[in-house]
Amino acid sequence: MIDTTTQKITLQDERTWFIADPHFGHDAIRRHCHRPFPSVEAMDAEIWKNL
Repeated sequence: MIDTTTQKITLQDERTWFIADPHFGHDAIRRHCHRPFPSVEAMDAEIWKNL
C-alpha cells in the first residue's frame, strides 16, 4: 500500500518485488553494460527464467 500523504510504502508480504526496466529486446544494452549473452534472445530468455 502507498500512503500518498507521507509517500511511504507499506509492504504486506515479504515477497513483494519491485522490478525496474530489464531492457527486453534491447540488444545495445548487452554491449553498454557488458551483459554476458551471445544474443538479445538469449538475454531475454535468461531474464524471464530468473523472474
